[in-house]
Amino acid sequence: MGTKHVIACALHETERNAAERLLDNTQVTDSYVIGNTDEDSIEELQRAGLVVDEVAPAGRPTTAAMARGTMSAQRGIDGCGQATTMRYRRRSRRPSQWLLSLTSPLMGEMRESIAATGTSLS
Repeated sequence: MGTKHVIACALHETERNAAERLLDNTQVTDSYVIGNTDEDSIEELQRAGLVVDEVAPAGRPTTAAMARGTMSAQRGIDGCGQATTMRYRRRSRRPSQWLLSLTSPLMGEMRESIAATGTSLS
């Protein structure tokens, strides 16, 4: 049985605690837990009262700019790494656009990391 990336939505602390216990590699908020698990644990999470949805893996993004060749579809670039962004900015003062694919809702710490690079989300 394969591992699935899921979001488990909780209404009560006891439900959230169950999700934290049953999921690996978690991101936790007051109302949901995102993490990895197998199908047996999904059923156990549902019995504990959680609403569980599988998070689909990010597919290859495509945009009109990619079709024109004016935007790269290259993956594996650290988008939040300040050093990477700063090196790019030294080479060019022109504005740039990045396509950001998230595997979870945009968490506060993610938003802060992006803002720390001087990048704005629009």
